[in-house]
Amino acid sequence: MPFLLQRKIGTIRGAIAASSVLKMLRRTCKRLAEANDAFAGMTFTPHDFRRLFATDIVNGGLPIHIGAALLGQVKLQTTQGYVAVFAEDIVKSYQEFLNHRRSQRPEDEYADITYQEWAECEEYFDKRRVELGKLRCCPGSRRPRRT
Repeated sequence: MPFLLQRKIGTIRGAIAASSVLKMLRRTCKRLAEANDAFAGMTFTPHDFRRLFATDIVNGGLPIHIGAALLGQVKLQTTQGYVAVFAEDIVKSYQEFLNHRRSQRPEDEYADITYQEWAECEEYFDKRRVELGKLRCCPGSRRPRRT
């Protein structure tokens, strides 16, 4: 598997040791602080960049399970903890998913639901006492209103 940070010594290509990366980061942080006071006292670790990498690849569209494999993580929850998820990214991604999904389906599947259909849906979930709580109408939902 390719290494994110690698170097070639002679004919051998390998990963750069974490201690070497840490030294390079410290030198770079020191130079940044000398050039710009806003960076004074700031430090970074290789792990900070691991988190940035995870966030970038997952928010860039790579499925999280592939990101987990690239990071060498067995549990998706570990990768989820690495990835910074921003509210606008959630909404944007979900809207893109819905638009793509709807483009693949016949238009008549997305007709407005009737009040009776909605009532049957609520009754179904009420009878089963779903632990998620009562169904609520979100702004922009297609739930019909009583007139």
